Amino acid sequence: MISAKAEEKLNDIKNNNEGTTEEKQIAIQNIRDAKNSADNQITQDITNQNVESAQSNGLTTISRIQPNFTKNRKHEIKSIKSFKTKRRKLTIRQMRLKKKNKKQFKG
Repeated sequence: MISAKAEEKLNDIKNNNEGTTEEKQIAIQNIRDAKNSADNQITQDITNQNVESAQSNGLTTISRIQPNFTKNRKHEIKSIKSFKTKRRKLTIRQMRLKKKNKKQFKG
């Protein structure tokens, strides 16, 4: 159960195009650490109840791991802002040219 959940999360991270390689490596390591911790706890527990509790806690911990993919997102936001600024400047330039052309035809 633990291995399957960890593998599922690892595949999600590897297939996600939003994170940088560095961000993905951090998330992958976090999942591996959580899996190893859960496996160790399960191995150390003696009673069935403790093993079930360790499995449940491990699954919850792995499920809650959310990669922090911000670097590419910050770059994307910066690109969008730059595009909007350029589009605004272009629109202003086009409006000025239209006014100038109207004056030339009237004059």
